[in-house]
Amino acid sequence: MRYTREQEDAIETVSRNLQIIACAGSGKTEVVSARVVKILAEGIPKGLAPRNIVAFTFTDKAAAELKSRISRLCRNQLGEVNGLAEMYVGTIHGFCLEILQTYLYRFLKYTVLNQVQTRLLVDRLSSKSGLKDLGLRRYVDSALYLEVLEVVREANINTDRLKDHPILQALAKYEDLLDERAYLDFTKIMTEAVGAILQDAVLKDKLRERIRYLIVDEYQDLNPLQESLVRLLSRLGANICVVGDDDQAIYEWRGTDVENILTFEKRYPDVKVSRLEENFRSSKGIVDAATQMIEKNDPNRLQKKMRSSFGQSFERGNMLSLSFKSSTEEAAWIASKIKSLVGVAFRDKPDEPERGLSWSDFAVLLRSVRNNASPILNALDSAGIPYIVRGMNDLFDTAEVHASRGIFLFMVNQITEEQLRTLWLDANLGISEAKLQLAIEHLKSERNWDVNKRFGLYNLQRLFLRFLEIVQLREGNVPNERAEIAYYNLGKFSQVISDFEQINFKSDPQRKYDSFAGFLIHQAPNYYPEGWEDQSLATPDAVQVMTVHQAKGMEWPVVFIPCLLNNRFPSKRQGGKSVWHVIPRDAVHRADRYNGTIESERRLFYVALTRSKKYLFCSWAPIPGNLLYTRASSFFEDLTRASPVLTKDPKLEDRIQNRLPQQPRSNVEDMLLSFSELKYFEIHQRALDKQEISSTDVPGLLETHLHLPFAYPTLKEKLHAAAEKALDRYLEENRKVLDKVQHVEQVVEVQVSDNVVVTGRIDLIKKLDTGEVSIVDFKSTERAQPEDVTREQLHVYAVGYEQLTGHDANLIEVYNLDKGGAMREEVDPTLINDTKGLILTASNKLRTNDFPIKPRTPQECLSCDVAGICPLGQELATRKVT
Repeated sequence: MRYTREQEDAIETVSRNLQIIACAGSGKTEVVSARVVKILAEGIPKGLAPRNIVAFTFTDKAAAELKSRISRLCRNQLGEVNGLAEMYVGTIHGFCLEILQTYLYRFLKYTVLNQVQTRLLVDRLSSKSGLKDLGLRRYVDSALYLEVLEVVREANINTDRLKDHPILQALAKYEDLLDERAYLDFTKIMTEAVGAILQDAVLKDKLRERIRYLIVDEYQDLNPLQESLVRLLSRLGANICVVGDDDQAIYEWRGTDVENILTFEKRYPDVKVSRLEENFRSSKGIVDAATQMIEKNDPNRLQKKMRSSFGQSFERGNMLSLSFKSSTEEAAWIASKIKSLVGVAFRDKPDEPERGLSWSDFAVLLRSVRNNASPILNALDSAGIPYIVRGMNDLFDTAEVHASRGIFLFMVNQITEEQLRTLWLDANLGISEAKLQLAIEHLKSERNWDVNKRFGLYNLQRLFLRFLEIVQLREGNVPNERAEIAYYNLGKFSQVISDFEQINFKSDPQRKYDSFAGFLIHQAPNYYPEGWEDQSLATPDAVQVMTVHQAKGMEWPVVFIPCLLNNRFPSKRQGGKSVWHVIPRDAVHRADRYNGTIESERRLFYVALTRSKKYLFCSWAPIPGNLLYTRASSFFEDLTRASPVLTKDPKLEDRIQNRLPQQPRSNVEDMLLSFSELKYFEIHQRALDKQEISSTDVPGLLETHLHLPFAYPTLKEKLHAAAEKALDRYLEENRKVLDKVQHVEQVVEVQVSDNVVVTGRIDLIKKLDTGEVSIVDFKSTERAQPEDVTREQLHVYAVGYEQLTGHDANLIEVYNLDKGGAMREEVDPTLINDTKGLILTASNKLRTNDFPIKPRTPQECLSCDVAGICPLGQELATRKVT
């Protein structure tokens, strides 16, 4: 690949601290990858290893892309480089979690809660969580309470202003609750890791030896706590490279501090600044208009001049700013415009062939989906245009989720049988009335709460899937080509169930159902914040509707930015109780950023503009009867003044002759596939550290590590006894060979193709007296996966070991913790190649949502959780009955 002069300048800077100011669409991932390869090329002969480089990304998706590009460039320029698996590329939260679970054994059993699960925990245990110490109300103020805790732990705090403040007692209670339940929230992951680095001299030495280069992507979006980690690693000797764009700092309301990137050059020694100002994504018209907009933030920004460097043509009519009389008229125009542009010839990159635009090439970006999407979604429905709303936005307004919610309302007698029947028939999913009646009868039979039965029998997820099984939900029966979208939404509803059960699984059955019904009515629609991350590997060929925050890092040929209303975008400050009603504002450095500023809103609008490659349509319409929303946004007015923008639609598409069959872009996502993320007791780590261990240590190990959050009391006792017996047996059989351990929980990676990397953790690697290397996996009889799957997994790990060390593994070994003893065999080269092929095929199918029905055995199919909504699962179930 040919690099620009500015890109080469950044790539070649390896000995100094480096600040890369990267404009939108400037190819920063390629530059960072090339710089890493440059560091390895110069450093490996001097003893540098890939593990000495750490890269922080904002999302897991960005990490997969960066790691894949690094691997690809390494292979092309350096050949095979051993040990790439030990180069950490991932989020700051992930790195901190790795520190906790690698060096601080007590965190091995901890579970990480997402934002919704954390709020559910506070709701359930409001007194123990500390919420009531601040005079706050359960449910009503739980989100505010968590926001306060986040500010106190992540911001730069004037501790004198909080002396004797009740927030300190509340925080202590909250931390105790998390420890009691073996939970980590996202902030605690970081505070524990930073605290450990500050206090533990041994850990400091290990990190000083390990991290020689640190790369921080999206640096403008770091909060003070995260910046303190970067500062710590710098003081331990790491060379620092930060990459970002202050013009795209859009999370200050969440506590990030744009001052980090604005002042980096002054705060760190020997800094080289490199500017990537060429935009390879958007047309000249879009780049010019976006630049004109963001320059209004001067002088509070880093100086740069973005320019278009891609041959994406600009024509009058590609960029519009339109006013409408009503939101209904605005929405109808959007739907009409989408239909008129489908099939228009479009070229994604100069070296790619033209294709016809398809539904997924269109994005509708809103400041608030919750408040403004409804008319647009109605218009898309009326026009027969497929669409998805990203994240959980609008999920609870879809017909299939209304119907699914009805299952649980019916279970607690909040709706009648007839109401439930109507919900499911109105959802139009191709379900027969006869099958629906059978499913309703099943729900009636499940209402008989028996306190003597196991908690798991009243599993909410199981009931939901069983209902779908009985009604025989089938993709092929869903009319109007809505099947893919309906399944997509039902899958997201299943995630809602999982979030609730993570916290409430062991509640009394009837209370659990009552609570879940209340959650679905009163809390769930508002508990998932706008911008909730969607981790889908593939999405349907449908128009994407989402918030601007969700669109960060994405791009489309056609972007609509409607509802540009004054008081909406830029957003009006929200009223009601805020963080500053709980803690004093002057206790927090730069507290105003949490409330949002016109500069931060303008940056958000700039991000929206720069998502478009070619077509950009902005619009507004007044909302009748609402005095807040009767005028156009100042951003709309500013954009209208930009010379590339027209204020009347010339209907350019009517004159376009070059049309092709619609074809979604074939975008190959980079993937990190994990066989498992199992964590075991510290026996082998102690052996590596040359510590003696015996059966007298077993009770302490169990106390520290055995955590069974979903086990009912009787089962918990049985599992504890079984674990103690298994550990005693293992020590008895293996104590004499523990000194042969080479690696414990060793991360390995196998590059299957340019875009597919398999990651995993090998439980144990040991060197035998014969000099042979054996890869060991631990299994239990009850939860063992099929033997052929284990063999495939261990053979891939054998390749990972070779790529890690440059040496071959000779044996694979599976140790049965329940019964003792091991299965041992030689590594089979043929099976390695066959397994690589299976993984590559599987990854390609994951990318395209192509999941063929292919069980290994009928027994495996029948035990599958979703067999009931799978045609083959139904067929096998019928055979079993007959």
